[in-house]
Amino acid sequence: MLPKSASISAQGRAHAALGKTRQAVDDYDTAIAITPLPQYLLGLGELQQSLGRKEQAETQYGLLRAQDRVRTASGASADVDAILFEADHGAPERAVTMCRRAVRARLFIAMRDACAWALRRAGRARQALVHADQTLALGTRSAPFHYHRAKVHYALGDVTAARKDFGQAMAIDPRFHPLHATHAPCSAERHSMNLASRRTASGLVTALLVCASAVAAAPAATAHPLGNFTVNHYTGLTLHPGRIDALVVVDRAEIAAAQEHPLVDQDHNGRIDTGEGDAYASRACTALAAQLRVVTRRHP
Repeated sequence: MLPKSASISAQGRAHAALGKTRQAVDDYDTAIAITPLPQYLLGLGELQQSLGRKEQAETQYGLLRAQDRVRTASGASADVDAILFEADHGAPERAVTMCRRAVRARLFIAMRDACAWALRRAGRARQALVHADQTLALGTRSAPFHYHRAKVHYALGDVTAARKDFGQAMAIDPRFHPLHATHAPCSAERHSMNLASRRTASGLVTALLVCASAVAAAPAATAHPLGNFTVNHYTGLTLHPGRIDALVVVDRAEIAAAQEHPLVDQDHNGRIDTGEGDAYASRACTALAAQLRVVTRRHP
């Protein structure tokens, strides 16, 4: 039987997945009041951040940092949630260090995944892939695990493998994370969205966005078969019981993609880092998602 706080936090995750964010926040607050475990604090913090409530999110993150200081002082190894939090909201290199020590203390699948994600966030994609492959070697059905490996594949330029892992993540749970997987309820239907754009010879990062989530590198293109000025759009629908998946691809040729470069390179230093790429992906995917509308039997 689950502890009361665990069942309440699970209810919070379910409410969040259904778009009932007010109930989800209340559930998390109740669970934290009973037992302020890191996974509850992180879940609530990222939910608040996804809702644009930066101050409330930072309150939870501050508690997580305080807990981590206590853990560090005691000499204990980090748990999975502490590593994921550090990778996403702190210093990825520190997350890698935390992971290496934790793996020696207790190696299990979720810890492998946390290590893969920490390494990916730290820019060590090849090392990350080893951990990501080991995480999924037994065929574990986990949307976050597949999402993390997809991001690793993109960092290595393997678009095909990344697309496959993204597809598996979305098939398992299209609302697996409040920040990494955006979602848009549409009556009884749900749609998820991918956006792909090209990389140019001038260095624009190629992006494949799955629900505003992923940006990574791909092989450079020297010429576009439809012309260097073109912007091409594709939308493919896949029907499932209870939802519709929409794959939206925006293919920018070299000159069109180069014109987009200043919007990605926010600090104008001529290089696109992971944070800039992810931010651009999020903005672009959100804008495209807002343009999608599903109508079934004349009902939206």
